[in-house]
Amino acid sequence: MWRKRLKWSGCILLLIAASIVAIAFGEQIYRARLCEQLLRRIDALVLVPPSESSELEWAVTVYWTHNLHCNTIPQVYASLPMLRKIDEIVADLEKYPDSAKINLLWNEYAQVSQSGFRYSEKYLPIRDEIVHEISLQGNNYMDFRSYDDFLTSIRLRNRLENR
Repeated sequence: MWRKRLKWSGCILLLIAASIVAIAFGEQIYRARLCEQLLRRIDALVLVPPSESSELEWAVTVYWTHNLHCNTIPQVYASLPMLRKIDEIVADLEKYPDSAKINLLWNEYAQVSQSGFRYSEKYLPIRDEIVHEISLQGNNYMDFRSYDDFLTSIRLRNRLENR
């Protein structure tokens, strides 16, 4: 009798453990897909610069934001509420792009993980310095090609996806 109970208890525990693993795995897949979608939407921001920025200045801002997303590793460290908050900011940027909102996005990523915080702390001033130099020098900036290539690649991807 007790063997039969033990056998059923073991089956129930195994079923519960399998359910927990399946739920965790499903959530991780959802987070990874959401992060990939966020990155693509961040990249697409480059196509609609705000009125206060030139196309190349905005490309610099979005390029560094792309790198921030990747260095934060949100698919591992971000909770679903954090990802939803980032998603809301990106949605707002898609409608009304501006530098202040993108800085808000940087603040959110800095809260996701230690690597996001360190990246933001180190590279936000560099990003702003490059934007300033490009505002002064335009295509004469020493590394403008990196940002122009980024813009071109996103335009091309957008054309290919919208065929």
